[in-house]
Amino acid sequence: MTRATKETTWLTGEKVRLWELKLRLSTVNTPLHFCYKYSIRNERNDTYVWEREPSRVVHIKEPSEYKGELGEAGSTKWRNVNDVFLVNGYINKSDANFVGGLSFDKIADLGIFIGPYPQIEEDVITMAKAGVTGVFNV
Repeated sequence: MTRATKETTWLTGEKVRLWELKLRLSTVNTPLHFCYKYSIRNERNDTYVWEREPSRVVHIKEPSEYKGELGEAGSTKWRNVNDVFLVNGYINKSDANFVGGLSFDKIADLGIFIGPYPQIEEDVITMAKAGVTGVFNV
């Protein structure tokens, strides 16, 4: 999975640099469903920030149901969808978002914060500095 080098006009009309996944798969032994998520690697420290839950999903649809959707869209990529077709042995999928960073908010003066769970040590340090004393992960 890579970050696109060029900006693309996304479904919302906004210009974005897409995250892209291009897979060449066998038309014989391909699973019809798989999950994935993105990570960003800091090569200097050899650490990763993984995309937060939930994982992304791909459902490969029956070839007989394909009606030329990519051609109609003027694209070679499946844009931010779960249901895709295997076209000429490839799935070329694009996602516009990466949900990785830590953000959280304090709820009034209740001493309660809401946000995602910490993934790396820096997340814990940031939360502790803000006054978080525990994490309840649901």
